[in-house]
Amino acid sequence: MQIKIPRIVVRLWDDFGVWGNTPVRRFGRYEMLRLDIAIAIGSIPCIAWSTVMTDPHWLGFVQGALLYVFICMIGLWFF
Repeated sequence: MQIKIPRIVVRLWDDFGVWGNTPVRRFGRYEMLRLDIAIAIGSIPCIAWSTVMTDPHWLGFVQGALLYVFICMIGLWFF
């Protein structure tokens, strides 16, 4: 089965990839990308939500942080 992807979607995805993979700063031989910053900022509301919604707040923080890291690792390995 072949599904045609519209050109506008492909172009927008390519533009997003170029934007996200632009280096912001270098630390020796490592570089920080715009996408890294977006992932870090996105973790704040996810971890805050799980912290607020659990009864022992520290446990919700730990679970939320580990779940966010786990989902990021899955995304990294699959794509």
